[in-house]
Amino acid sequence: MSIQPLFGPMLGGTNITVSGPCVPVYLHFGHAVLEPSDDFIFETQPVRSPQTVPVYVTLRQMNATTMRSIGLNFTYKDMPVILDVFPKTLIVEGGTQMTVIGENFDIISNPKMNVTQLPITTNGSTIFAQVEYPPSPCSANNDTHIECKTPHLELPSTEIHGVFTAQYDFVFSFDDYKEYQETNITSISFYLPVSRPPQVTKHHWPPYDAKKGEPLDLQIAWGEFQNQAVVRVGGLACTIAKRYDNQILFFPPVEQDVLLLNANTACYASPDSHTVDVQVGNNNQRAGCLSYAESNYMMVIVIVASCVGVIIVVGICIGCYVKYRKRTYQICSNGLPSRPNYVIPMN
Repeated sequence: MSIQPLFGPMLGGTNITVSGPCVPVYLHFGHAVLEPSDDFIFETQPVRSPQTVPVYVTLRQMNATTMRSIGLNFTYKDMPVILDVFPKTLIVEGGTQMTVIGENFDIISNPKMNVTQLPITTNGSTIFAQVEYPPSPCSANNDTHIECKTPHLELPSTEIHGVFTAQYDFVFSFDDYKEYQETNITSISFYLPVSRPPQVTKHHWPPYDAKKGEPLDLQIAWGEFQNQAVVRVGGLACTIAKRYDNQILFFPPVEQDVLLLNANTACYASPDSHTVDVQVGNNNQRAGCLSYAESNYMMVIVIVASCVGVIIVVGICIGCYVKYRKRTYQICSNGLPSRPNYVIPMN
Protein backbone atom coordinates (compact mmCIF):
# COMPACT_ATOMS: atom_id res chain seq x y z
CA MET A 1 0.00 0.00 0.00
CA SER A 2 1.04 3.61 -0.49
CA ILE A 3 -0.07 7.14 0.48
CA GLN A 4 0.16 10.57 -1.11
CA PRO A 5 1.33 13.16 -0.21
CA LEU A 6 4.15 12.30 2.18
CA PHE A 7 4.30 15.74 3.85
CA GLY A 8 2.00 18.56 4.95
CA PRO A 9 1.73 21.45 7.41
CA MET A 10 1.80 20.75 11.12
CA LEU A 11 -1.50 22.64 11.31
CA GLY A 12 -3.13 19.52 9.84
CA GLY A 13 -5.89 19.41 7.24
CA THR A 14 -3.87 17.56 4.59
CA ASN A 15 -5.99 15.08 2.62
CA ILE A 16 -4.15 11.75 2.42
CA THR A 17 -5.04 9.37 -0.41
CA VAL A 18 -4.38 5.67 0.15
CA SER A 19 -3.76 3.42 -2.85
CA GLY A 20 -3.74 -0.35 -2.80
CA PRO A 21 -5.96 -3.43 -3.02
CA CYS A 22 -7.39 -3.21 0.50
CA VAL A 23 -9.76 -0.70 2.09
CA PRO A 24 -8.10 0.55 5.31
CA VAL A 25 -10.08 0.87 8.52
CA TYR A 26 -7.69 3.39 10.06
CA LEU A 27 -4.41 5.16 9.30
CA HIS A 28 -1.90 5.65 12.11
CA PHE A 29 0.47 8.63 11.87
CA GLY A 30 2.69 7.92 14.82
CA HIS A 31 0.30 7.90 17.81
CA ALA A 32 -2.48 9.71 15.92
CA VAL A 33 -5.32 7.57 14.59
CA LEU A 34 -7.05 8.87 11.44
CA GLU A 35 -10.54 7.83 10.42
CA PRO A 36 -11.53 7.90 6.72
CA SER A 37 -13.77 10.59 5.26
CA ASP A 38 -14.09 8.31 2.24
CA ASP A 39 -12.88 4.74 1.71
CA PHE A 40 -9.38 5.88 0.73
CA ILE A 41 -9.26 9.53 1.97
CA PHE A 42 -7.94 10.55 5.40
CA GLU A 43 -7.27 14.00 6.88
CA THR A 44 -4.24 14.76 9.06
CA GLN A 45 -4.61 16.19 12.54
CA PRO A 46 -2.62 19.16 13.92
CA VAL A 47 0.61 18.55 15.82
CA ARG A 48 2.57 20.83 18.13
CA SER A 49 5.85 20.88 16.24
CA PRO A 50 7.44 19.79 12.94
CA GLN A 51 8.17 16.06 12.99
CA THR A 52 8.39 12.87 10.93
CA VAL A 53 6.29 9.88 11.97
CA PRO A 54 5.93 6.28 10.72
CA VAL A 55 2.72 5.33 8.94
CA TYR A 56 0.70 2.21 9.84
CA VAL A 57 -2.58 0.92 8.49
CA THR A 58 -5.34 -1.07 10.19
CA LEU A 59 -6.99 -3.66 7.93
CA ARG A 60 -10.00 -5.88 8.50
CA GLN A 61 -9.34 -9.60 8.21
CA MET A 62 -12.25 -11.98 8.68
CA ASN A 63 -13.81 -11.02 12.04
CA ALA A 64 -10.71 -9.23 13.34
CA THR A 65 -8.43 -6.31 12.51
CA THR A 66 -4.70 -6.15 12.19
CA MET A 67 -2.26 -3.21 12.14
CA ARG A 68 0.82 -3.28 9.93
CA SER A 69 3.48 -0.89 8.71
CA ILE A 70 3.43 0.27 5.08
CA GLY A 71 7.13 1.19 5.17
CA LEU A 72 6.58 4.96 4.72
CA ASN A 73 6.92 8.08 6.86
CA PHE A 74 4.89 11.28 6.92
CA THR A 75 6.55 14.64 7.61
CA TYR A 76 4.73 17.48 9.37
CA LYS A 77 6.41 20.67 8.16
CA ASP A 78 6.50 24.07 9.75
CA MET A 79 4.02 26.50 8.26
CA PRO A 80 4.92 28.79 5.32
CA VAL A 81 6.44 32.14 6.23
CA ILE A 82 6.69 35.25 4.00
CA LEU A 83 10.02 37.02 4.56
CA ASP A 84 10.42 39.56 1.74
CA VAL A 85 9.35 40.59 -1.77
CA PHE A 86 11.33 42.03 -4.69
CA PRO A 87 11.61 44.41 -6.48
CA LYS A 88 10.92 47.35 -4.23
CA THR A 89 9.41 49.43 -7.06
CA LEU A 90 6.13 48.82 -8.87
CA ILE A 91 5.21 49.58 -12.49
CA VAL A 92 2.17 51.81 -12.94
CA GLU A 93 0.80 49.69 -15.81
CA GLY A 94 1.00 46.58 -13.65
CA GLY A 95 2.55 43.24 -14.49
CA THR A 96 5.55 43.75 -12.19
CA GLN A 97 7.17 40.35 -11.68
CA MET A 98 7.30 39.99 -7.90
CA THR A 99 9.60 37.42 -6.31
CA VAL A 100 8.38 36.36 -2.88
CA ILE A 101 11.02 35.00 -0.50
CA GLY A 102 9.98 32.69 2.32
CA GLU A 103 10.04 29.20 3.76
CA ASN A 104 8.12 25.94 3.39
CA PHE A 105 6.43 26.81 0.11
CA ASP A 106 6.50 23.17 -0.97
CA ILE A 107 3.45 22.41 1.19
CA ILE A 108 1.18 25.03 -0.42
CA SER A 109 -1.16 24.74 -3.38
CA ASN A 110 -2.67 27.36 -5.70
CA PRO A 111 -1.01 30.43 -4.11
CA LYS A 112 -2.55 33.85 -4.73
CA MET A 113 -1.35 37.37 -3.98
CA ASN A 114 -3.84 39.92 -2.65
CA VAL A 115 -2.59 43.51 -2.94
CA THR A 116 -4.14 46.38 -0.99
CA GLN A 117 -3.09 49.94 -1.74
CA LEU A 118 -3.55 51.97 1.44
CA PRO A 119 -4.84 55.57 1.28
CA ILE A 120 -2.24 57.90 -0.26
CA THR A 121 -1.52 61.08 1.63
CA THR A 122 0.64 64.14 1.00
CA ASN A 123 1.21 66.93 3.52
CA GLY A 124 -1.20 65.23 5.89
CA SER A 125 -4.09 65.17 3.41
CA THR A 126 -5.53 62.08 1.75
CA ILE A 127 -5.37 62.46 -2.02
CA PHE A 128 -6.44 58.94 -3.00
CA ALA A 129 -8.66 56.39 -1.29
CA GLN A 130 -7.71 52.82 -0.43
CA VAL A 131 -7.80 50.33 -3.32
CA GLU A 132 -8.19 46.58 -2.91
CA TYR A 133 -7.09 44.78 -6.06
CA PRO A 134 -8.39 41.36 -7.15
CA PRO A 135 -6.22 38.33 -6.29
CA SER A 136 -3.36 37.58 -8.67
CA PRO A 137 -2.39 33.93 -9.30
CA CYS A 138 1.15 32.93 -8.36
CA SER A 139 3.40 29.92 -8.87
CA ALA A 140 5.67 28.27 -6.31
CA ASN A 141 9.02 27.55 -7.99
CA ASN A 142 10.51 25.76 -4.97
CA ASP A 143 10.23 25.74 -1.18
CA THR A 144 11.63 29.28 -0.84
CA HIS A 145 10.41 31.27 -3.89
CA ILE A 146 6.99 32.27 -5.25
CA GLU A 147 6.54 34.28 -8.47
CA CYS A 148 3.56 36.67 -8.82
CA LYS A 149 2.53 39.55 -11.08
CA THR A 150 0.93 42.75 -9.84
CA PRO A 151 -2.33 44.11 -11.32
CA HIS A 152 -2.67 47.44 -13.12
CA LEU A 153 -2.44 50.14 -10.46
CA GLU A 154 -4.94 52.93 -9.84
CA LEU A 155 -3.04 56.06 -8.80
CA PRO A 156 -3.50 59.83 -8.54
CA SER A 157 -2.08 62.06 -11.25
CA THR A 158 1.60 62.93 -10.80
CA GLU A 159 1.02 66.11 -12.81
CA ILE A 160 -1.36 67.34 -10.11
CA HIS A 161 0.15 65.84 -6.96
CA GLY A 162 3.81 65.42 -7.94
CA VAL A 163 5.95 62.50 -6.77
CA PHE A 164 4.59 60.28 -4.02
CA THR A 165 4.98 56.82 -2.52
CA ALA A 166 2.21 54.39 -1.66
CA GLN A 167 1.99 51.75 1.03
CA TYR A 168 1.02 48.27 -0.10
CA ASP A 169 -0.08 45.29 1.92
CA PHE A 170 0.71 41.94 0.32
CA VAL A 171 -1.37 39.06 1.69
CA PHE A 172 -0.85 35.56 0.32
CA SER A 173 -3.52 32.89 0.37
CA PHE A 174 -3.28 29.15 -0.24
CA ASP A 175 -5.91 26.51 -0.88
CA ASP A 176 -7.08 24.44 2.11
CA TYR A 177 -5.40 26.70 4.70
CA LYS A 178 -8.23 29.01 5.77
CA GLU A 179 -7.44 28.69 9.47
CA TYR A 180 -3.77 29.30 8.75
CA GLN A 181 -4.53 32.46 6.72
CA GLU A 182 -5.82 34.18 9.86
CA THR A 183 -2.25 34.38 11.16
CA ASN A 184 -0.04 37.31 10.20
CA ILE A 185 2.90 35.35 8.81
CA THR A 186 1.37 35.27 5.31
CA SER A 187 1.29 39.04 4.98
CA ILE A 188 3.90 41.73 4.53
CA SER A 189 3.67 45.50 4.10
CA PHE A 190 5.93 48.03 2.34
CA TYR A 191 6.04 51.66 1.32
CA LEU A 192 6.96 51.35 -2.35
CA PRO A 193 7.58 53.95 -5.05
CA VAL A 194 5.56 53.59 -8.24
CA SER A 195 7.12 54.54 -11.55
CA ARG A 196 7.25 54.04 -15.30
CA PRO A 197 10.46 52.77 -16.91
CA PRO A 198 12.36 55.57 -18.71
CA GLN A 199 11.57 56.07 -22.38
CA VAL A 200 13.82 54.02 -24.67
CA THR A 201 15.66 56.02 -27.32
CA LYS A 202 15.10 55.00 -30.94
CA HIS A 203 17.85 52.67 -32.16
CA HIS A 204 19.23 52.24 -35.68
CA TRP A 205 20.82 48.85 -36.24
CA PRO A 206 22.55 47.69 -39.43
CA PRO A 207 20.96 44.70 -41.20
CA TYR A 208 21.41 41.71 -38.94
CA ASP A 209 23.64 38.94 -40.29
CA ALA A 210 23.04 35.78 -38.26
CA LYS A 211 26.09 34.10 -39.84
CA LYS A 212 28.40 36.42 -37.90
CA GLY A 213 26.97 35.22 -34.56
CA GLU A 214 27.27 38.66 -32.94
CA PRO A 215 24.57 40.03 -30.57
CA LEU A 216 22.96 43.43 -31.03
CA ASP A 217 23.21 46.21 -28.47
CA LEU A 218 20.16 47.81 -26.83
CA GLN A 219 20.95 50.91 -24.77
CA ILE A 220 18.61 50.76 -21.78
CA ALA A 221 18.90 51.50 -18.05
CA TRP A 222 15.81 50.37 -16.15
CA GLY A 223 17.29 49.84 -12.71
CA GLU A 224 15.45 47.14 -10.75
CA PHE A 225 13.54 46.18 -13.90
CA GLN A 226 16.64 45.57 -16.03
CA ASN A 227 16.57 41.83 -15.36
CA GLN A 228 12.87 41.61 -16.23
CA ALA A 229 13.11 43.35 -19.61
CA VAL A 230 12.05 41.22 -22.59
CA VAL A 231 13.21 42.14 -26.11
CA ARG A 232 11.05 41.09 -29.08
CA VAL A 233 11.58 41.32 -32.83
CA GLY A 234 8.36 41.14 -34.80
CA GLY A 235 6.62 39.94 -31.65
CA LEU A 236 9.02 37.02 -31.11
CA ALA A 237 11.17 36.97 -27.95
CA CYS A 238 14.93 37.28 -28.43
CA THR A 239 17.69 35.35 -26.70
CA ILE A 240 19.44 37.59 -24.17
CA ALA A 241 23.23 37.25 -24.35
CA LYS A 242 24.15 39.61 -21.50
CA ARG A 243 22.56 42.20 -19.25
CA TYR A 244 24.43 45.24 -17.97
CA ASP A 245 23.28 48.23 -15.92
CA ASN A 246 22.93 50.39 -19.05
CA GLN A 247 22.57 47.94 -21.94
CA ILE A 248 21.24 44.57 -23.03
CA LEU A 249 22.91 42.37 -25.64
CA PHE A 250 20.47 40.18 -27.56
CA PHE A 251 20.30 37.75 -30.48
CA PRO A 252 17.32 38.34 -32.82
CA PRO A 253 15.26 35.28 -33.78
CA VAL A 254 15.51 33.70 -37.22
CA GLU A 255 13.68 35.89 -39.71
CA GLN A 256 11.66 32.97 -41.09
CA ASP A 257 10.32 32.33 -37.57
CA VAL A 258 9.27 35.97 -37.31
CA LEU A 259 7.45 35.78 -40.65
CA LEU A 260 5.74 32.54 -39.66
CA LEU A 261 4.56 34.09 -36.38
CA ASN A 262 3.09 37.15 -38.05
CA ALA A 263 3.37 37.97 -41.74
CA ASN A 264 2.63 41.65 -41.00
CA THR A 265 5.63 42.73 -38.92
CA ALA A 266 6.64 45.73 -41.06
CA CYS A 267 8.09 48.60 -39.03
CA TYR A 268 6.96 52.13 -39.90
CA ALA A 269 5.56 50.96 -43.25
CA SER A 270 8.93 49.48 -44.26
CA PRO A 271 8.28 46.00 -45.71
CA ASP A 272 11.92 44.92 -45.24
CA SER A 273 12.18 45.62 -41.51
CA HIS A 274 10.56 44.35 -38.32
CA THR A 275 9.52 46.01 -35.08
CA VAL A 276 11.85 45.82 -32.08
CA ASP A 277 10.04 46.21 -28.75
CA VAL A 278 11.22 46.05 -25.15
CA GLN A 279 8.77 45.22 -22.39
CA VAL A 280 8.68 44.97 -18.63
CA GLY A 281 5.43 44.10 -16.93
CA ASN A 282 2.62 45.66 -18.95
CA ASN A 283 4.84 48.54 -20.12
CA ASN A 284 5.85 48.06 -23.77
CA GLN A 285 8.05 50.47 -25.75
CA ARG A 286 9.22 50.61 -29.36
CA ALA A 287 13.03 50.56 -29.55
CA GLY A 288 13.40 50.75 -33.32
CA CYS A 289 13.32 48.69 -36.51
CA LEU A 290 15.50 45.81 -37.65
CA SER A 291 16.11 44.33 -41.09
CA TYR A 292 17.98 41.14 -41.90
CA ALA A 293 20.93 40.71 -44.23
CA GLU A 294 19.95 38.67 -47.29
CA SER A 295 20.69 35.04 -46.53
CA ASN A 296 21.38 32.09 -48.81
CA TYR A 297 18.00 30.75 -47.84
CA MET A 298 16.29 33.88 -49.08
CA MET A 299 18.32 33.80 -52.30
CA VAL A 300 17.18 30.23 -52.92
CA ILE A 301 13.58 31.33 -52.40
CA VAL A 302 14.02 34.19 -54.88
CA ILE A 303 15.65 31.91 -57.47
CA VAL A 304 13.00 29.23 -57.11
CA ALA A 305 10.23 31.81 -57.32
CA SER A 306 11.82 33.30 -60.47
CA CYS A 307 12.13 29.87 -62.09
CA VAL A 308 8.52 29.06 -61.29
CA GLY A 309 7.47 32.38 -62.81
CA VAL A 310 9.43 31.70 -66.01
CA ILE A 311 7.92 28.21 -66.29
CA ILE A 312 4.42 29.62 -65.89
CA VAL A 313 5.01 32.31 -68.55
CA VAL A 314 6.50 29.78 -70.98
CA GLY A 315 3.58 27.42 -70.37
CA ILE A 316 1.08 30.19 -71.07
CA CYS A 317 2.90 31.12 -74.30
CA ILE A 318 2.95 27.49 -75.49
CA GLY A 319 -0.73 27.09 -74.67
CA CYS A 320 -1.62 30.25 -76.61
CA TYR A 321 0.43 29.12 -79.60
CA VAL A 322 -1.16 25.67 -79.67
CA LYS A 323 -4.62 27.20 -79.42
CA TYR A 324 -3.83 29.63 -82.23
CA ARG A 325 -2.57 26.85 -84.56
CA LYS A 326 -5.61 24.71 -83.85
CA ARG A 327 -7.96 27.58 -84.63
CA THR A 328 -6.14 28.40 -87.89
CA TYR A 329 -6.35 24.78 -88.98
CA GLN A 330 -10.08 24.68 -88.34
CA ILE A 331 -10.62 27.82 -90.40
CA CYS A 332 -8.58 26.42 -93.26
CA SER A 333 -10.42 23.10 -93.14
CA ASN A 334 -13.99 24.50 -93.00
CA GLY A 335 -13.86 27.88 -94.65
CA LEU A 336 -11.86 27.43 -97.92
CA PRO A 337 -13.51 26.09 -101.14
CA SER A 338 -12.62 22.61 -102.24
CA ARG A 339 -9.97 22.27 -104.91
CA PRO A 340 -11.62 21.41 -108.30
CA ASN A 341 -10.85 18.12 -109.97
CA TYR A 342 -9.08 18.56 -113.33
CA VAL A 343 -9.26 15.88 -116.01
CA ILE A 344 -6.29 15.79 -118.27
CA PRO A 345 -7.30 14.57 -121.73
CA MET A 346 -5.32 11.71 -123.13
CA ASN A 347 -4.40 11.97 -126.75
